[in-house]
Amino acid sequence: MRGLNVLIKKEVKELIRDPKILLGTILAPLIMFPAMGLLMNVAMRTAIEKGIMERITLTMIALDKGTYTDMLKKYLINNGVELIEIPEKEIDIAINKSVEVGATALIVVPEGFSTNIDLGKRANLKVYSILNSISLAESAKQSRVSALLEGFSKELSMMLIERGMPERDPEVVLRPLVSNYISILRGKRIEAPPQLLSSLMTSQYMMPWLVFIVLISAAHLSATSMAMEKEEKTLEVLMTLPVSRFTILLSKLAGPSIVALLASLSSIAGFKIYTDLMTFGDFMIFGAEIGDVSVKVNIPTEPSTMYLLYTMIGITFFLSIMATLALALALSVFTQDVRSAQELVGNVLVPLMIIPNMLLMFTEPEILPLPVRVFIYATPFSYPTLILKHAIYQEVPMIVLPGIIYLCLFTLIVLYFTAKLFSTERVITARITLFRRRSRRGVE
Repeated sequence: MRGLNVLIKKEVKELIRDPKILLGTILAPLIMFPAMGLLMNVAMRTAIEKGIMERITLTMIALDKGTYTDMLKKYLINNGVELIEIPEKEIDIAINKSVEVGATALIVVPEGFSTNIDLGKRANLKVYSILNSISLAESAKQSRVSALLEGFSKELSMMLIERGMPERDPEVVLRPLVSNYISILRGKRIEAPPQLLSSLMTSQYMMPWLVFIVLISAAHLSATSMAMEKEEKTLEVLMTLPVSRFTILLSKLAGPSIVALLASLSSIAGFKIYTDLMTFGDFMIFGAEIGDVSVKVNIPTEPSTMYLLYTMIGITFFLSIMATLALALALSVFTQDVRSAQELVGNVLVPLMIIPNMLLMFTEPEILPLPVRVFIYATPFSYPTLILKHAIYQEVPMIVLPGIIYLCLFTLIVLYFTAKLFSTERVITARITLFRRRSRRGVE
């Protein structure tokens, strides 16, 4: 393996010196993800705060003159609403006036509203929401109207319960049953409702995309490394050096893998900053707290299981990256320049990466038809997602050990055929001419 370190350093330097790789693959995620997150954070926070904190105006047609209509008016005014009564009974005229005064909604209180409540019947309101646009600010303002009316309904219920059942606690009457959920997840007891676990599990939807970023970065870098040599006519010189061709092959795998690791870390770090910037604090609306509720869910596990899980994740990622590098390197042998290498890798490997990971994003392989299951397990790019999905459950899936063996065999087979190509002159002369022939025919 004489000269391997020198060749690896050469590969890394050449890749990083390429502005497209340095800027587009390594630096861009660290710049673009935080920039997008910051811009969206500012825009969304401004829109939401404006919709929530800004005083809203409501218009009302009060066809009912009873006690409960007066209570509704007083409730709205006490909660910071600018209430404008419209004497006209014609809805179209009232809507036009509501638009003129900039009202968020028009509330119509029908005749018999108070009488129905006194008789123990359900009372109805008609609300005409006035939208200036479809935006977060408008949505926040309309949510405030809904929250106000729900608040008044609850206050009305509490008052009626106190009046009809003075010895009862109104809160207990409104909510006589409280259920304490304990979820059993794969034999483990978790003191949390299943809905909360389902919301926590949505984080696994991002895992296939993170895997895709890592693998596609490795594939493009490996293909680019070989294609640059062929495009710049330096591969012939490299073959004349006093090092074995297998050493050259290893350097072509090791160099891009180092740069791919940097690119992957950059993408993951940039995405982490993006998600942090997109996390909003809580907002208070009329005493009701809205926003994200942070609930810590502990899934019991053994420390030895976690160590094994982390080890399996590392091994699976490493072998998947090696399989990707080997495949991309083998494909790039049949191209003559960087552009054709990236196109070939994109047309062949990207679908094989996206399809199984998209399937795993929404379902488990066990419930899929047998041909689809075979396709997922036969694709070397599926295994990182498979183990990451089970990492949420803090358990090592049974398929991982056979998968690691399969990845080793797959990578060795691809490397064997790639080494065979490197041992002949076909590594310089081989090319896929199908697309070139078609383009020439189109020109003719």
